[in-house]
Amino acid sequence: MASAFFIVMYVAIALPVLGEGIAATHLGLRTAGIAFRLAVGAIAAIALATLIPARSRTTATGAPVRT
Repeated sequence: MASAFFIVMYVAIALPVLGEGIAATHLGLRTAGIAFRLAVGAIAAIALATLIPARSRTTATGAPVRT
């Protein structure tokens, strides 16, 4: 089971790097870097947007709010 975890983690790290390299080859290093930065920022914004509603449904102690 641990080997499957490491394979998934390796692929999760390798795919963006390979995509960035292919994009740099076709679009240029500066354009590919800007696109990569925008993609990472968009993913981070989506992650933050999904965490904010979940956090607002808990109390200060972290317990879920009873409705």
